[in-house]
Amino acid sequence: MYGKHLVLAAGIAALAGCAAHHHLGPYGGHSTSWYAHHVHRAELENKWCDDIPAARQEIGYVKNNCTRSYLGWGDYMRQHHLQIYNDTMG
Repeated sequence: MYGKHLVLAAGIAALAGCAAHHHLGPYGGHSTSWYAHHVHRAELENKWCDDIPAARQEIGYVKNNCTRSYLGWGDYMRQHHLQIYNDTMG
C-alpha cells in the first residue's frame, strides 16, 4: 500500500513539474535553442508576450523568457530564409 502511494505521489510531482512555468506563457522556461527547434510554439509564446501588459513584460524572468522565444524564432527564420535564398540563387 505504501509503495502505491509513493508511486502515485511521484507521478503527480512529475506532472506538476510540467506546468511549473505557467507564469511565463504557454511554453515558458525554455532555451533559445529550444524555441528555434519548436518554431510554432515560439510563435505562440511570442503572441503571449505581446499580449501581456507592459509592466509585466519588465519583470526579469518574464522579460528573459520572452527574449529567448523572440531570439529562438529569429534564429529559425534567419536559417530558413537563408536556405530559401541559397536554393533560389544557388
